[in-house]
Amino acid sequence: MRLTSYLKASLKVAAIIFAATLFASAGKADVTYTYTGHLFTGFTGGAACPTECQIAGSFTVTNPLPVSSSGYLFGSTLPTSFSFTDGAFTFNNTNTTSSDFGFITDPTGKLIGWNMDWFIGTLAMFTSTGPSAICTAGCSVTDIRNGDGSSAFNTNTPGTWSIPGGPTGVPEPSTMLLLAAGLAALALRSIVKAGA
Repeated sequence: MRLTSYLKASLKVAAIIFAATLFASAGKADVTYTYTGHLFTGFTGGAACPTECQIAGSFTVTNPLPVSSSGYLFGSTLPTSFSFTDGAFTFNNTNTTSSDFGFITDPTGKLIGWNMDWFIGTLAMFTSTGPSAICTAGCSVTDIRNGDGSSAFNTNTPGTWSIPGGPTGVPEPSTMLLLAAGLAALALRSIVKAGA
């Protein structure tokens, strides 16, 4: 009888540890930042809305951007994927020849300033709030697409960024492992008490 209760308790502990391991591996989640620009207010060279109406898109990183920070994404912090469009042209991580992701975040991790650009040869798309912390020359509050003899733009009306689920919506793996260790210790304690 004691052996049976010991086996049941051991299986419970094993199940708890297994479940915690699953949660821990699922705990790391990519974060996607989504941009919605205001409608373009100016057009040249045949560009027009409908078709080219505003810049919209998103980029995904493996960890949230640092809070109360500014800089450029580079190296291992580069987006794992991105795609931005004005309705006529799409710039993404598979077709761009160059891209920059400058950012400023507030204490909650929300993007409050940015300087981002994407190029496919001479075709270019920019979105910027022009903050001096990340952009020192030729920057203005603007969304623009140009480079094929036409352009579409707006000025002084930056768009907005959203982060579905917030910047810290998923517990980190170490938290889940700590919880699993605590539950395993409680289960072991009850086994020891039952055996005494």
